[in-house]
Amino acid sequence: MILDIVNGQEQLDPVTQSYGNPLEADVVVRLVQFINEQAKVPFNQIGIITPYNYQVKLIEQKLVQRNLHQHKIEIGTVDAFQGRQKDVILLSCVRATQITDATTTVGIGFVANRQRLNVSL
Repeated sequence: MILDIVNGQEQLDPVTQSYGNPLEADVVVRLVQFINEQAKVPFNQIGIITPYNYQVKLIEQKLVQRNLHQHKIEIGTVDAFQGRQKDVILLSCVRATQITDATTTVGIGFVANRQRLNVSL
């Protein structure tokens, strides 16, 4: 399943220079809750991976806001999560190509790296 968060916008954390997408983080946390409630997948069998540390932080904040932080939902960067297994893995890509004008596009960062994408999948 692929979710396209149309109104989501990436943000650059000025301190860490890492990217996050608050709306996408919220959708991911809602999806975790839905999967737990509707598909009866235990929280400790749901993992969330993302290429960006800032997105990890945003997702953790959203879990606290929804009072889900006490469950053992594992969240990490693609590299940190490598080798682990869960019944359900959600991949939060954060970024998308943006057309800034008729001749300029902004790339999609880590997501464009084939090796990182392969590890994610």
